[in-house]
Amino acid sequence: MRTALLALLPAALLAACGSSTSPGTDGTSCPLGCPTGYVCVSGGCQRAAGTDGGTDAGTAVLTCDMSLKPVGTSALPAGQVLHLGTFTAGDQPTFDVPAGTASVTIVEQAVSAPDSITVRIPGQSAVSLINTAVPLTVTDPAGELMSDAPLPAGQTPPDPETLRSFFASQSPATGTLTFPNTSRGLGEGVLPGTWSVKVSDYAYECASGNLVAGAICPVIAPSRYEVTVLTKPQANGGIPATGTLELDFYFVADPSSGSPLTAATAATDPDLARMSQSLKSIFAQAGISVGSVRYHDLPADVRARYGSVDVDQSGACAPLPQLLKYAAPGNGMNIFLTDLVAKADPNTPNSTVVGVDGTIPGPASIGGTVASGAAVSVQDLRFSRGSSCIGNVNFHGCGADQVAFIAAHEAAHFLGLYHVTESDGTSFDPLADTARCSCQACTNAARSQCADSKPAPAASHPMSTAECTASTLCGGGNNLMFWLAGGTGELSSEQQRVMRSNPLVQ
Repeated sequence: MRTALLALLPAALLAACGSSTSPGTDGTSCPLGCPTGYVCVSGGCQRAAGTDGGTDAGTAVLTCDMSLKPVGTSALPAGQVLHLGTFTAGDQPTFDVPAGTASVTIVEQAVSAPDSITVRIPGQSAVSLINTAVPLTVTDPAGELMSDAPLPAGQTPPDPETLRSFFASQSPATGTLTFPNTSRGLGEGVLPGTWSVKVSDYAYECASGNLVAGAICPVIAPSRYEVTVLTKPQANGGIPATGTLELDFYFVADPSSGSPLTAATAATDPDLARMSQSLKSIFAQAGISVGSVRYHDLPADVRARYGSVDVDQSGACAPLPQLLKYAAPGNGMNIFLTDLVAKADPNTPNSTVVGVDGTIPGPASIGGTVASGAAVSVQDLRFSRGSSCIGNVNFHGCGADQVAFIAAHEAAHFLGLYHVTESDGTSFDPLADTARCSCQACTNAARSQCADSKPAPAASHPMSTAECTASTLCGGGNNLMFWLAGGTGELSSEQQRVMRSNPLVQ
């Protein structure tokens, strides 16, 4: 099996849509065509300049029809769901959190918002940013949990584990925050009383001067978002010590060898049975039992369209988000078994992306959105069957076990966990009890190849499992949330608590 890259989130700015073949401007075509007002570019549909009713400092804001970004509703019990309504970016609705609450999740879903914005800084090239939907200012009775105020010039960002809350994801159209998700937040818990949230996205933050200093931002209509708050009750005065997670698998592609995947044969498929059993052992570490495991066939046209998903494309209307919106309503963790395709990473030869999450955390219990699940490569499911898949979990020799590892990793992202160490060895999760693997301290390569070297090198060194299992100071390679698949699937105590605090775990 090839080196497996576990992506933090999807990438994309193009969309597959329409009903007929449309020639591309670069010689490619869109097999499913493009609707009126769109042009085909690099095999995907892109809205023409000016069709969104705004200007973008000379560059069109790329978007697609809002009908391709549906708004979902939560399947949690009514007492755990607060529908705050639809608000314009900049609005600050309030809501009450009852005593005995273990976690609070805020979900923004776009009713009207661009997919991306082009930001220009004088003297520099324009930069296109995914218009991440996230409430960047949240306050509880003790004050700010998260602030959109920019850091003073020259000030170093604080260690994420010291923050009351942390967010580092790309969430076009659907964005989510869950509290607590840091070491400090876990220690403080959730305060009851009146909270407030500023509805926001990057377009609003840019226009407010809080995104990039001196930036020239697009002039567009303010975004509007439907805002829902989900709460989870405590057990014995804190985050529940145990919980149950239901799983929903959607068959999009078939393994590269062996019999095809269907809901009708899933119950007697030995590789799916092995995968399910291995998943249960991984989640058991966190005190999470796997409840119902359901398998779903997707329509033939959906499987044909998304059987091979290009994860290099970004934005809400890219292939991956458009696949995730087929997640049915319910309280299950939605995992789409498909074939993921990405451009080769020159820093990680002989590698492939094997798992991608919609966003971190995901919109728990809300199906049908462009972030309602995760995609996992199915190509290794039937690899090395027989003795390698008998007995204890064998992540390195049994294909079904490796698919289970990847699915568990992506599910943990959905439940709120970040990579313990990102590939460049300069970014880490917000939890104090997970080992870190700094490139400057741990790399086997020249320190000049690290991403934080000054001046920055043309390419940064990707941290390997071997480098990040070398010592207590260079650890994390065996953690379930290391950026590469290849460890033993460990989870720290704080990681387990974050997972169990998610409302999807019942």
